[in-house]
Amino acid sequence: FQELKALRNGKSDAAFYERLALISRDLLVHEPLAFKELETVLYRVLAALPEDQRRIFGMSRDEGMTYREIADKMGISVKTVEKKVSLSLRAIRKGIDGAFPVIISMMML
Repeated sequence: FQELKALRNGKSDAAFYERLALISRDLLVHEPLAFKELETVLYRVLAALPEDQRRIFGMSRDEGMTYREIADKMGISVKTVEKKVSLSLRAIRKGIDGAFPVIISMMML
């Protein structure tokens, strides 16, 4: 529970995605229903992002591209890439925050 609370209350930083991955792995093993709920929330949040923001976030996280590489590829500034990734992480955090009571209640069953 401490990891989920820390994730819920954490500030947007570079380690957020890594913490989320660790928590997801732990949930998958020990709480598969809670993991499924978290996965659903993540897919829903990512699908709701504007197309360019979703693409930038995917290049950063899924493809492992640097902000500079993304900026060059898309013809935008590094600051714009930073802002779009930050907005994506904020949206994910907000989605998790909204699902937090459901996930915790599933873990209590």
